[in-house]
Amino acid sequence: LGIYDLDFKILIGSSILRKLNDKPDSISIGIMIGNKQFWGKKYASEVLNLISSQLSIAGYRFLIAGVHPNNKPSNSLFTRNGFVRNSGEMCNPQTFIRSLNQ
Repeated sequence: LGIYDLDFKILIGSSILRKLNDKPDSISIGIMIGNKQFWGKKYASEVLNLISSQLSIAGYRFLIAGVHPNNKPSNSLFTRNGFVRNSGEMCNPQTFIRSLNQ
């Protein structure tokens, strides 16, 4: 899924969603804002919230993200947006999960 800035009318990033075969009520998400000019401007938060809303309506229960432990901006993004780190997961990548039935 492309992430666009509507004011500048340009593609600034992308997001990917994947079904998880072993967890049919969950979706895995990846987000990348590739244009550094748009980092820290809450685009990824907006994408997370829009996708979470639509997945909840579609009946999914969880949104899951894998994040490298050293990627502080991504760790912060998911924590700020209602994700919690799966307990006991100190591996590479770390796993964050968000309940969609809030």
